[in-house]
Amino acid sequence: MFLTSRWGPAAAARHALTAEAAGFDGVWLAEHHFTAYGQCPSATLLAGHILAATSRITVGTAACVLSARHPIALGEEAAVLRTLHGDRFKLGVARGGPWIEIEVLGGGVRRYQSGFPESLELLLRWLSGASEVDGLAVIPPVTPFPVHVAAVSEATVDLAARLGLPLLLGVHADEAEVKRLVDRWDQLSPAPGTGEHCWLRLAYPGKSGEVRANLAAWQETLRSAQRVVPGPPRDLAAHVEVVLRAHPTGSMSAVADGLASGFQLVRRQLCLVEATSSPEATADLITTLAPPCSRRSPR
Repeated sequence: MFLTSRWGPAAAARHALTAEAAGFDGVWLAEHHFTAYGQCPSATLLAGHILAATSRITVGTAACVLSARHPIALGEEAAVLRTLHGDRFKLGVARGGPWIEIEVLGGGVRRYQSGFPESLELLLRWLSGASEVDGLAVIPPVTPFPVHVAAVSEATVDLAARLGLPLLLGVHADEAEVKRLVDRWDQLSPAPGTGEHCWLRLAYPGKSGEVRANLAAWQETLRSAQRVVPGPPRDLAAHVEVVLRAHPTGSMSAVADGLASGFQLVRRQLCLVEATSSPEATADLITTLAPPCSRRSPR
């Protein structure tokens, strides 16, 4: 399951508890700054709270924005969470978008545009199990574990593949695009066919007009995001239609069939559950989706 904290971090924590009770395997958390689209500025902080409040589910970040974080600071946070919760914590990272947090919190536009490989390499060295990195003691020590990489471009897929890192694939991608990117990863990876990739899915058993309206209202909150890299504004209405075409909505059987088909491509699908009208409706959707989301098929 995937949570942006659309309804706030307290609601996201409650939804994670609902997901565990309903039988979900895990919850993955987004990270946003300065926009109501997602109200969690630190996915690792929220992950720690949810891990402490639950006993079974994995909790991952999808994703921590390296353009707005120092790789070593993130590595230290991840090491603490792995020390406390072991394999239940999963780390996913992303370059992020062209928004103001890269200047306020990160290394600026230049690092956003060209610094992701270097930041990722430093993070991986910190999490490699080494006792020292660049003259700094790695405290607490950490046993190496795979880091997921959010990828929307071939260049990022290539980078992740060469490093053997699994992908986080976005909600904009349909089955054909997911297959193309996973095949590309397999061609370049030192261990093809082994990637524990994740794919963000919209799975909504309901009327198309209802989910379209919910998505459109949610997307409108992105208009407040301050862009610092020149470029055309996103066509939010078109993005809604792309998402609706790419993912299963409608009857419960259609949603279940769509998810079952997706399991042939990736090992873990992250159901987007906040495209609803209220926190209560999100909780109801989590309970409804639990059975089909729990199905597994080999890729």
